[in-house]
Amino acid sequence: MAPGLVTAPPFLPALRLAGRPGAEVAALAALVDGDPADLASMLEVLAVTDPVARDAAGALAVLPPKALYHGPSAAAVMMPFLCPRSSRFTAGRYGVLYGAESTDTAAAEVSYHHARRLRAAAAPSGTNVVLSLWSFHVGSDVVDLRAHDASIYHPDDYTASQALGVELRDGGAASVLYASVRRVGGSCLGVFIPRVVDHMEKGDDWRLVWNGTTINEVLRVA
Repeated sequence: MAPGLVTAPPFLPALRLAGRPGAEVAALAALVDGDPADLASMLEVLAVTDPVARDAAGALAVLPPKALYHGPSAAAVMMPFLCPRSSRFTAGRYGVLYGAESTDTAAAEVSYHHARRLRAAAAPSGTNVVLSLWSFHVGSDVVDLRAHDASIYHPDDYTASQALGVELRDGGAASVLYASVRRVGGSCLGVFIPRVVDHMEKGDDWRLVWNGTTINEVLRVA
């Protein structure tokens, strides 16, 4: 089924469990929060000696200046775009900011991916991953993919969904609404253009608990 356009997401705010800004590019976090207009020039300087900054500079190059986010919590908004990774709607050439309609869905999504990393690393039972709960709004039309054919919802093969992501993003789509693959009945957002994000705020910290096989608990940090 062809994607449809909705005027706004059916849920706001969107929620995401993620590391605090600066965990991977700590030297850039203060700059992003302070004056994003200076980011490109600073990255150019840092890239001479810092491979992480070099990668961030390359990622920034695929975003036109008018697409950048300027405002509070800029580091939290821009981090996925400065450090893009392969995910459902990108092969890593560009970043996507993901969110969900509830903490339960956000936890299910992030737990799946962290469990794969912990399993691959043979992490010992009792390993904890501490993440922050972030909430944000999206001020743009959203492409609704919830009724799209099942090819984009494969649990592990992202070939179809990544191809669709490129098509939609290159066609000017700012964000997509889709069904959660990790939690039945859940819904998620994928944001391609950071400037459409508004009101990014940090909430409580949460702890993912690894039992040696899977993440069996998601607990709010007191």
